[in-house]
Amino acid sequence: MLGKLDSKIADNKVDEAIAIVEELGSKKIVEAVHLLIHHVLTTKNAKLRNSIAIALADIGSNEAIEPLISLLKNPNTIGARGTILYALESFPCTEYIELFAELLGEDSFEVSRQAFILIDSHSENISSETKEKCISIIQKKIDRITDQKEFLIDSLEELGWE
Repeated sequence: MLGKLDSKIADNKVDEAIAIVEELGSKKIVEAVHLLIHHVLTTKNAKLRNSIAIALADIGSNEAIEPLISLLKNPNTIGARGTILYALESFPCTEYIELFAELLGEDSFEVSRQAFILIDSHSENISSETKEKCISIIQKKIDRITDQKEFLIDSLEELGWE
């Protein structure tokens, strides 16, 4: 099945590749993790990248965390980060909370909300120092923007970080 995935991607048969990726994820094929990581990092197709991110989350290998985080930092994924953030919900990501705070109020509605969900789900494990850094990041955003100011203020209050 893994060789078939490579073949479908090479032939640009995205829908067929996605079907294979979804099967790998649903069957939790751990042996596919390295190949999926390779393709999630190299594909330019957002639909395929999102399917792979979800499959990696379904499989649950922590090896996927760093590659998914690197995609969040990649400027080529602006406008297509919501599913990547969603996939990260399956993993321990407390050390990336500051990055998620940076994504609040950025990109799109979906990205802002997914970033908030990740911060909220890890809030009990966040150190006081990291919380202070996040508060500072969010307050700077509040000062800079107008359209999502209310969401950012509500986020601080909801997280109990006033």
